[in-house]
Amino acid sequence: MSFWGLCVLSGCSSDAKPAPAPAQPALTCTNASTPTPFTLTNVMPAMGASVPNQAIAQQFTIAPGGAISTLRMGFSAAHTAGEPTTPLNYTESTDASGASTFQFLPVTWPMAGHVEIDVGADEEFQDPAGTTCYTIPNPVFSYDVTAP
Repeated sequence: MSFWGLCVLSGCSSDAKPAPAPAQPALTCTNASTPTPFTLTNVMPAMGASVPNQAIAQQFTIAPGGAISTLRMGFSAAHTAGEPTTPLNYTESTDASGASTFQFLPVTWPMAGHVEIDVGADEEFQDPAGTTCYTIPNPVFSYDVTAP
C-alpha cells in the first residue's frame, strides 16, 4: 500500500501560515498516557551526517506501520538551514511485515547549516486496531548541509 502525504511544519519563521493539518482521530488505546516510542530505522540522511545541499533524500521507517495519518513536524532550536522552498511532501509505503517507510521528495535548503526536524511532543498515534499508542522519538532528522 502506498499513499501521498504532506508533512505539516510548525514553528516556521515566515509570515505565510500553513494550512492547518487535519485533526488526529480520538485515541482509544489503553496506554495514551505512556505511549510506546516507535523505533526509527533506515533514517536518511543518517543522524549526524554531513551532506551536499542539493536534492537531499530524506526517509525513515517505523514498525508497526499504519498508525500515522499526518506528520506534524517542526524545526528544533538547533535548525539553522532555513525553511525549504518547497513543502516536505512524502510517500508512505507499507511492506508485508507491516513496517511503513516515509520517503520525502528531495529537498534543497536555502542555506548551508544544520537541519533538525522534530515531531511535536504531544503527537501520539495509535495502531489500526486502536489498542496501542505510539510516539515518534525526536529528532527525526538531524544532519548538516554543506554548499553543493
